[in-house]
Amino acid sequence: ACGGGGGGGGAVGVVDDFVNNDLTNLSGSASLVSSYSTLLSDFNSVVSSGDISAIQGVITGPDEQDIAQANTLLSQLATAQTLWDQTEDLINDQSDADKYAIYNSDSFKQAHAAMLYLQNYVKPVIQKVANGQTITLADYNMVDKQEKADEIIEQEKNSTSSDYANTKKIKSVETITNDTSESTDATGSSTITYSDWTTVYAGGGNETRTKTTSTANIRTTVTTRCSFSRTTFLNNTTSDGAQTCSVLNTTTTDLDPTITTETETREGDNPVTATVDLDATVTTETESSANYTETTYTDAENTTSETEEGSSTTNTANRDVTTTTDHGDNTATVTVVRYVDTTVTTPITTRVYRTRHYTDVVKKDTRTITTTTPRQEITYKDGTTEIVNGSATVVTGDWSTTQLSESTRSENILQSETTTNQVVTTSDSGTQISTQLVSNAYTDDDINLGTVTANMSSTVSDHQTAEYNSNHGLGMIN
Repeated sequence: ACGGGGGGGGAVGVVDDFVNNDLTNLSGSASLVSSYSTLLSDFNSVVSSGDISAIQGVITGPDEQDIAQANTLLSQLATAQTLWDQTEDLINDQSDADKYAIYNSDSFKQAHAAMLYLQNYVKPVIQKVANGQTITLADYNMVDKQEKADEIIEQEKNSTSSDYANTKKIKSVETITNDTSESTDATGSSTITYSDWTTVYAGGGNETRTKTTSTANIRTTVTTRCSFSRTTFLNNTTSDGAQTCSVLNTTTTDLDPTITTETETREGDNPVTATVDLDATVTTETESSANYTETTYTDAENTTSETEEGSSTTNTANRDVTTTTDHGDNTATVTVVRYVDTTVTTPITTRVYRTRHYTDVVKKDTRTITTTTPRQEITYKDGTTEIVNGSATVVTGDWSTTQLSESTRSENILQSETTTNQVVTTSDSGTQISTQLVSNAYTDDDINLGTVTANMSSTVSDHQTAEYNSNHGLGMIN
């Protein structure tokens, strides 16, 4: 017989848990879950139907029943692998967030490890049985013993399956590159040149020359490229790898050289034998600024005002006046006279000013500049003489201000401005538009009376009731 449920059945249970607890939550998984359910049930039935007491027969040599069961299991393992591949395709169709949650789950890694156990450990043993080959006790224990299966699945979960899940969680990998340049300056070799010797004075004396030192300046620029790998996961988190740097290129640039000069002195062929100080030369000049104006002002205590009429607008309106003349005979004359009212509206603007009085003073600043140049008479070895000037000293005096002119002017400064409307209304003599003689006597058709009672008796006694006749107060009133 092929053996009991053992390790193979335990691995099936792990896959079954993943199908029922995780795969069923994915959209489009109904068909896959149904196929898994049937397959795993059949697999368990085949594995569980083995006769553990006949294990020696499998080790010494499988019989036809063992071979038949092994082929059935191989077919089911192939189907299981197909379903697992379809499961991977289904997971790949989910959103990034859902894919990350699945690949990051412990149940996926457990199920993946169980599939590795079935395909890489169980299947080769069953293949031996299907081929009619004997298997070792170690082979059989790997398939049959639950603790051995759990050990292998845990190892695969923590290695191959964990690495696989981590790879599937990756959305993209990109290389981030950053180039930086750093420059350092250094000095190079120096070159020295000299000018010709010349006498300090025209007739002789000491001689001088200029020593010029030119030192090269060199700038070295090193460009370094640093790069690292950035992994973006399905949940949009990132992980950066170790950074590596290398030198791209090195360039050197010649900068402006540093120039230094110094004066060297030696005694000439016709040295000075005597020196006499002479009176210094003194010159004085006056420096003047441009003319400028300083302005001050005072405001008048009182204000002035002016008014200005704006453009007027004219509007006309009719006004009807009704007059009633009573003639004393229940008649009156009603007269309607129409007047035309003309309204002229004129805006009046009042401006208030305060006079400001300005004083403009034109000024100019001057100062003296005195230059004192020392002089000496020099006698040379050959008996000739020469008058030479020393270094001049310049003394600048303080500025002094001179007023050139003064003038006054005035300006009205607006303080306020208000505008009000002047409204003038006039009427003409009026035009009579209607006159009517009106009767004041009441008639049955008078609109000011109520409706006449129908069939009313005109006989007075018909209206004298018993209450009326018994009322003695009427006599007193009469």
